[in-house]
Amino acid sequence: MIEFNQITVFKNSYIKVISLKVEVPLRNNEESFCFISFNRHLIYLAIDQSEIQKHIPWDKWETTLQRIFWREPNIKKINLDQFQDWQVSCVKFTFHKYQKCSKDEIKCYSFMRYNQAEEILSGNLKYIYNEYKHTLYLKENNYDTKNYLLNKS
Repeated sequence: MIEFNQITVFKNSYIKVISLKVEVPLRNNEESFCFISFNRHLIYLAIDQSEIQKHIPWDKWETTLQRIFWREPNIKKINLDQFQDWQVSCVKFTFHKYQKCSKDEIKCYSFMRYNQAEEILSGNLKYIYNEYKHTLYLKENNYDTKNYLLNKS
């Protein structure tokens, strides 16, 4: 199965994010609500937020977050009913639960980031965003990694 990356560097350590605390401001930041999410798509967006936001159309960023939130089981109904007041552009992500990575996970993560940096330095500035779109497409179409790789050759 194709999955979104959950690994990042936090407090000078390689970690695998298990859950996020998400704070969503309401009505010009006068109020907010929080929830804990285990959603891998949302974790991925939190990890690569700045790189994705550089290239995704702003309305698509907000729509993507709203769609994830509407399917999020840990948001209270009263907060879902306030969707018109969500200030999605100001959402704050905090790593809630995480664990240290194994040496193999660190090696794979470093290799992935090295490849991404090489692509960006070679002029492919939207590489991480395009990688995200590709992963999203594969997930939405229920591609199995094994079958995808076999059919690609």
